[in-house]
This record gives sequence, C-alpha cells and structure tokens, in this order.
Amino acid sequence: MPKSFAEKLASYRTYDPRKEGYGSVDEWKAAWDEVMGHEEAMGFLADENPLTILGFDVMPDLKALKKRFRELIMLHHPDKGGEKAQAQRIIAAYSELTRKLA
Repeated sequence: MPKSFAEKLASYRTYDPRKEGYGSVDEWKAAWDEVMGHEEAMGFLADENPLTILGFDVMPDLKALKKRFRELIMLHHPDKGGEKAQAQRIIAAYSELTRKLA
C-alpha cells in the first residue's frame, strides 16, 4: 500500500546530519517533489498566485527565483524556527514556478 501524503511529509527532512548541514535548494526541491505532486502543491497554494507568495510581479528567471526561494525558506523553515504552513506554501510556489520554467 502506498504511503499517504502525511506519512511522506513526516519523513521529509532538510537537515542531513551526515553532511552536518542543510541541503541545497535543489536537494530541498527534489525531496519535496518526492513527497508532493502537482495536485498537493496546488492545495497548499489555496488559489494564491505562486508569484505573489514569492514576492514577484512578473515571472523571474531561474537564478532570481532560486535566490528568492533561498531567502524566504531560510526565514520561514520550521528547522530555523519558522512556521511549517508558510514554509509549505513557499516550497509549493517554488515547485510550481520551476515546473513552468522547465
């Protein structure tokens, strides 16, 4: 039986003690994509524009998108003292925008 979304999310970790640090943005996104598909990401966005969540008015290039994601996730990530719900919205928005850029 496949794992539920809640079970997958519970196993999602960004801190890797073997590396003694947090994963890169690409590692975070890859781990998130394993846990969350497009439909679940859209549920976290709750009819909000992903650009607005990340603070953009127009579609940025990939470099600007990664930079903004890093800034926001370091502020809002639960491992850094932020709120889990806000971190999930940021990751879902980043995931959706990178899908559009790919």
